Amino acid sequence: MWLWYNDHMDKNFTDFKLDFGTEEQCIECMFKLRWRWGYFCSRCGCDTYWKTSNGKYECEKCRYQTSITTNTILHGTRLSLYTWFYAIWYISSSNKRISINGLERELGTVDKKTVRKMFKKIERALLKFNAKNLQGIILAKKITITTPDTKKVDIFMAIEADSEQMKLCFEEDSSVKTFNTFIDNNVEKDSTIITSYEYETEELAQNYKFINETAIDEKVWENIKNEIEKIILSNCKDNYHVRYLNNYLNDCCIENNKGKEKSDFLKLLYTFINLPNDEI
Repeated sequence: MWLWYNDHMDKNFTDFKLDFGTEEQCIECMFKLRWRWGYFCSRCGCDTYWKTSNGKYECEKCRYQTSITTNTILHGTRLSLYTWFYAIWYISSSNKRISINGLERELGTVDKKTVRKMFKKIERALLKFNAKNLQGIILAKKITITTPDTKKVDIFMAIEADSEQMKLCFEEDSSVKTFNTFIDNNVEKDSTIITSYEYETEELAQNYKFINETAIDEKVWENIKNEIEKIILSNCKDNYHVRYLNNYLNDCCIENNKGKEKSDFLKLLYTFINLPNDEI
């Protein structure tokens, strides 16, 4: 799996440095993300604390001490919060692919073993961040792509009209029933689906509104198909196999869906902070 990067710093880097340029600012942000409704002790539930000389938070009632990273995915990290924040910002504000080596070059002084662990943890957050369902007006269709082994394959596609967020899926069975399952699994109920009427079943009609796809220029679908084929070819190199097609399609979605604004950085950061604290 790849993440994404920009060869040159985005103009939003100025905003990032202004809001998160010091360790103190990152700690303040981490506090708000961890205790959104204010501090509370995980042992006794008390909502008041003292800040100790070593930066920990001590419960005023039971004296239990906790650090800003205790019981989070950053528990025990030896890196500064700024380093983590910068890595997450760098990935969330980018528009090209990055490997572990790319992230290592950007972070500079962090060793490759540590960068690899960072990469995997941020990747988990990115995958979870992109897992949310589409909503609103949705363009949906079964399209036929040409895979790197020159075979024709049918895939399902759904795109959120406002944000252009995308979901893709390959199934051996590309029937109407399977398409409907794809919609049900990836689109919020009460959304409007622009697609061919052949896919409007009685079951889906209870939860979605349908509009005939004739309103969509065929060139739109063709451009999307070409872009998907290009990304799959770029990602798999000479190792393409149909069993991994959904992995390649997932890469397409990550590239397409990843936002570039600071608000998306904060959403990804919140997703990251709330990942389970387990070893990778």
